[in-house]
Amino acid sequence: MDKKLGLLALFIILLTTAVLSSHSLIDLDIWLHCSSGQDILSNLSVADVNTYSFTNPDYQWHNHEWLFQVFVSIFHAGHVPGLNLLRLALCLTIAFLLFKPVVNRLTLLLPATLSLLLLWPRFLLRPELVSSIFLLIAIKWIVAEINGKTPDSKWGKYRTIVLSLVWAQFHGFFIILPMLWLLVALLKRNPRYLLLGLASWAISVISPGHIHTLLYPITVAGQFSGDGINLHTTIAEMVPLLETSSELGITTLVFKLTAIWGTIWIISTAGRVPVFTVLLWVATLFLALSGRRNIGLYGITFFLIHSHYQPTAKLFWSFKFPLHKLQAATRVLTPLLALIVLGFWLPGLLNSSFYLGEAVPRRTGLGVSQTTYPFSEAAGLDSQLRIANNIDAAGALMVHSRKVMIDGRTEAYPDTSWKSYKQFLAGNKPSLQYLETINADAVLLAHSSGATNNLIMTLSDSDNWHLAQLSSAGILFLPEEIDSPQIIKPETADQAVTLAAVLALIGDDSAYQTLLKFRDSSPAHPILLHNLGNIEMSNGNLRSALSCFAKAIKANPRQMDSLLNAGVCNLQLRNTEEAVSNFKKYLKYDNRADVWFNLSIAYLQLNEKESAKKSIANGLKCSPAPDLYSRFIKLQQSL
Repeated sequence: MDKKLGLLALFIILLTTAVLSSHSLIDLDIWLHCSSGQDILSNLSVADVNTYSFTNPDYQWHNHEWLFQVFVSIFHAGHVPGLNLLRLALCLTIAFLLFKPVVNRLTLLLPATLSLLLLWPRFLLRPELVSSIFLLIAIKWIVAEINGKTPDSKWGKYRTIVLSLVWAQFHGFFIILPMLWLLVALLKRNPRYLLLGLASWAISVISPGHIHTLLYPITVAGQFSGDGINLHTTIAEMVPLLETSSELGITTLVFKLTAIWGTIWIISTAGRVPVFTVLLWVATLFLALSGRRNIGLYGITFFLIHSHYQPTAKLFWSFKFPLHKLQAATRVLTPLLALIVLGFWLPGLLNSSFYLGEAVPRRTGLGVSQTTYPFSEAAGLDSQLRIANNIDAAGALMVHSRKVMIDGRTEAYPDTSWKSYKQFLAGNKPSLQYLETINADAVLLAHSSGATNNLIMTLSDSDNWHLAQLSSAGILFLPEEIDSPQIIKPETADQAVTLAAVLALIGDDSAYQTLLKFRDSSPAHPILLHNLGNIEMSNGNLRSALSCFAKAIKANPRQMDSLLNAGVCNLQLRNTEEAVSNFKKYLKYDNRADVWFNLSIAYLQLNEKESAKKSIANGLKCSPAPDLYSRFIKLQQSL
């Protein structure tokens, strides 16, 4: 009976994984991978220079993900469903390898569910999915080696070296394997494990990139030092997890809870969770804190500290974990809690309300995200044109066989290119000068992230560049004047949000109507509601704006900008106590001088002068801009 229940539990986990991996394509690099894989298959060789760029066509580039690209190209074959099928297969493989122990231990269903809540943000069609599979295989083999259960053959002794060689053709994360052997060598004080680690690293030299494949993980770590562009501030997935603003609210909460739970679990069961597994969990915990792209690795090791638990091992101390006194109840309660979580979670996945609440542009379905790739703008461009683009638009150009100014391959461009790119994105006169320097014939930008706002306004105000086409995914500027620019109307709320944002930037009055059209059909879309509130507030309709902000906060409590704007509306409407509450909640997230100033005004409206003085002092500590500083001083003197 227990085995049947275990199989049912594993099926539920795999079903949830399938739902989580059945979403629209949103990864920006996928079309580069498809193009590169097709070139490899056509030429039967791996390029060693940057053939996809017109700005750095001869810059040395060693493709360390070439085998992944071949697989992607085969599955794509001109059709998106093949890519979705590949992602589904990889995600299910990860889930099966990781969660298979649930079959024999039903109590693992709850940790498995929590792990899925940590893994899902990384269910993207990227090489790291393959790395996760190799990592799970490597951990299984290393644990077998530690426990003396390695097959007594040459294959058993050296299989991780072969694994490292294959892994190195898919992803630079292969460096994890020799690091794992180094960890085992330190724990066991056995030089053989150190030699296995060195061999696992050195074997990667038998790759198309040769010595560069061997050194890639080391060199890329310092790619953006000094004057180079800072990836941690320009690429969302590299931002520290707890500093992520409006996104991943429930997932971040689960991360915090599992960090606390994991610490209690490891301390109270010390001796029964292998030290090797504990150190992996601690390492990935800090990796996730340093960059949110590592949350998937943390999700894997959180489950491992439970599945590697050895109930018969001797404890380091005398007390036992409290739940072990309730073993019978635990067998019922943990699966029940997991089913409750899944019961609430699955409906939200199917109707995309979970993704809306997490503020992640991912929707259930097997097509492509209609707000991510500016295919329509790229399709009509002559292949001989020098098209200036941002990283987000690079894939759309590549899939249409266009060369790009720059793309997301950090190692394929020198630091000077990244400095120029940063200057280009900043807008104003330097960006126009850069376009002249590279002799750009067109400018194509994907705009959903908002990082190109300044540049879009600069181009719109320029006499030398003119809007040619605008959709929910991209915006195209050409040198020649266009009588009637093509503006593609939105069909979904997501499209309305991204399109309206650009319409507002370029001064088009239809932005409000574009959003309003989808308000009733998408009443829980937090970004749409927030943007509507902004327009209402700028038009002086404070009560309507406040209503929009309140609904946006309800849909996504982590959307701090809505909370701040609600506070401003409440302050102007003399709902002072509500304003104080809004500002104080916001300040728990971000210590901003202007918010302290608004809070000071609110306290003065309530005649709470001491609280106002403290707010002013806190605001001055934030080093406000000169204008705001003088306003603080005047307010302070008035008291």
